[in-house]
Amino acid sequence: MIDISLPILGTNILIRELKAGDLEALYDLEVEPCVKCYLGGPVKKSRSEWIESMTRGLSNPMFVLPFIVATKDTAEFVGRAHLTKTDNDHPYPEMQVVIAKRHWGKRLGREVAALLIDAAFGELRTASVIAVVHPDNKASLDLLENLGFVQVGTNQSGGWDNGNLIFRRDRVGYAPARISD
Repeated sequence: MIDISLPILGTNILIRELKAGDLEALYDLEVEPCVKCYLGGPVKKSRSEWIESMTRGLSNPMFVLPFIVATKDTAEFVGRAHLTKTDNDHPYPEMQVVIAKRHWGKRLGREVAALLIDAAFGELRTASVIAVVHPDNKASLDLLENLGFVQVGTNQSGGWDNGNLIFRRDRVGYAPARISD
């Protein structure tokens, strides 16, 4: 995980650190087939086994933990997000946003993505941000296009994400997103 200052406050959401109290809601997100259909499929571990492994991860500084996305007004769990340095093929941070199905269509994913891009370009001063998306994930493809990402390649990992499309958004010409757009 890349170290950025949290929480990040948006118009409707906040992005914050994962806490032990989030693990039940996070597990529910990770086992939701329609949410995870383009992300390697739902988690197969039992609730107790998965939560136990994540609880151990909370105390391990080498364990990559997601950020939690919650509503700003009620702190309701909305999803998770990452801004990570994943491999040497991409010298830039990779962004991932996963929103629970009950919150689809509210433009919360767009707000989260815009806030992470702002943090990457502002606080981290990175030249670009990467996003990797399944070619059939129309909602994510539309979001990336709307945020100014361009396709720069295809993932050749040999894993579950083999064939996913790689997109990049450069800082040059970037202005912080207006969430109301």
